[in-house]
Amino acid sequence: MPCITKETFCRPLGLRRERFDLPEYGDGSYVNVQALSARDLVYLRKQYGTTGDSDNLAFVFDVLALGLVNDDGSPLFEHGEEVQTSLNVSIERMQGMAEQVCQVSGIGAKKNSDQANPSPSS
Repeated sequence: MPCITKETFCRPLGLRRERFDLPEYGDGSYVNVQALSARDLVYLRKQYGTTGDSDNLAFVFDVLALGLVNDDGSPLFEHGEEVQTSLNVSIERMQGMAEQVCQVSGIGAKKNSDQANPSPSS
């Protein structure tokens, strides 16, 4: 296999993906939750600093926009505002999806009563 080119290296490939079941949409219904890339983490840090907080709905919407994908890895949403206006799930499911995106990405997203830190876990 040849050396990776800059063009190839700048595209996120093979990001970890997990299934998130959504039984309220029918038996076998699910969404794919994909790990965030380094570029995604830079975006979140610019938007929210190092204290991304899962109680901050804008943060949650951005995390979901970046981390929810279809079976071929294409994003389901273009941006957090689209998640805010389109996603219709329970608060518990929305929180669970956002937490799973962070978990598969190795990012800590904590309640604001804790020390929040959207950075790679140690």
